[in-house]
Amino acid sequence: MVDEELRVLRDIVVQDYSELSICDLCIERSGRYDMVFLKLNDKFHEMMLKITEIKRSQIFNKLWAKYGEKLKDEVVTMEIIFNKIWSRICDKLKSINQKFLDGKMQLKKVDKFLNMFNKTDYDALEEEFMLLSRYFNSQTQLGEATKKLGVSIKKVKSYKQLFDAWQAAQAIEELQKVMGLEGDFSEVQNIKEIIGGKFERQAINSVSDNLVRAGELLKDIDPKRRSCLTTFTECFDLVTWLRESIKDEQELKVFVDLAMISAGEDDMEIDRISCMHTSCLGFGSLIFGYRTDHGFNELMRLCEPVWQAVDADPGLDEKL
Repeated sequence: MVDEELRVLRDIVVQDYSELSICDLCIERSGRYDMVFLKLNDKFHEMMLKITEIKRSQIFNKLWAKYGEKLKDEVVTMEIIFNKIWSRICDKLKSINQKFLDGKMQLKKVDKFLNMFNKTDYDALEEEFMLLSRYFNSQTQLGEATKKLGVSIKKVKSYKQLFDAWQAAQAIEELQKVMGLEGDFSEVQNIKEIIGGKFERQAINSVSDNLVRAGELLKDIDPKRRSCLTTFTECFDLVTWLRESIKDEQELKVFVDLAMISAGEDDMEIDRISCMHTSCLGFGSLIFGYRTDHGFNELMRLCEPVWQAVDADPGLDEKL
C-alpha cells in the first residue's frame, strides 16, 4: 500500500513525456539545472539519483526486495522508503563491500553471493563488488579498493579449488579403504588436515599460500572426476566380482561379445550390456590394475586412463 504522495509520483512517471516542455522537467538555479519533474524534496531527489547509480547491483536488488517485503502490510510513504529501506540498504551494502575488500567476509557468505552468479562466474562477482566499490569510494580511494578487490577475488577462486581438493581427498580416502590399499597416502591425509572440512566457515583472508600449495596436488580432480571415484567406491561389489571372474580388459571384451550374442534382439538388454561395456572399459585400469600395496601415486597413474575416458564421456560414472 502506498500513500497519496507515491500515487502522484507514479502518475508522473507513467505520463507521456512527449507532451512536456523542458521547463516542466527542470529549472535553472544558480547556474545549474535542477530536476523539478518528479516534484521531490532534496532528500528524496538525492535518493532517486543514488538509486540510479546502484540499481545494477544484484545484491542491492536482493536487499531492496527483502526490505520491501517487510513493509507489504504498511502504508508506504517516501519517508518510510528512505528510512526503512534505502538507509538500511546503504548501511548493509557498505558493510558487505568493506568486509569483502578487507577479506573478512566468511567464505560461506561468499558462496551465497556466488550463487547469484551461476556459482563460478568470478567475473560477475568481481564486477558486482567493483560497482559497489565505485559507489562507496571516492576517486582517490578507488585505486586502493580495486587492489583489495583483486586480492579477495583471487583468494575466493583459490578457496573454491581448495574445497574441491578437500572433497577429492575425501573421495580418495574412501576409495583407499574400500580397495584395501596399504601404500603411502600421507599426502592425501595431509591435505585433509591442512584444509579441513569446515573451511567455508572461515574468512577470505584464511586462504593462505600454504593452503593453495596443498590443494595443487589434487587440482586435476574436478567434481566430475571426483564423482567417478565415488561411483567406483559405491560399486565396488561389482568391481570385486569382475576381478574374480575376469582376468583383464581383453577377457572383458570377450565376455561382453558373448553377452551381446545371448541378448539377441532385446534392445533393453543390449543397452544394459553396452553401458556395462563402456563403463568397465573406462574404469578398466582401476578395476584390473590395482594392487593392495599401491599408494596415492600409483592410484593416480591408474586413474589417468579413467580421466581420459570421463573427459570423452562425461556420463561414464552413470553407466557403471
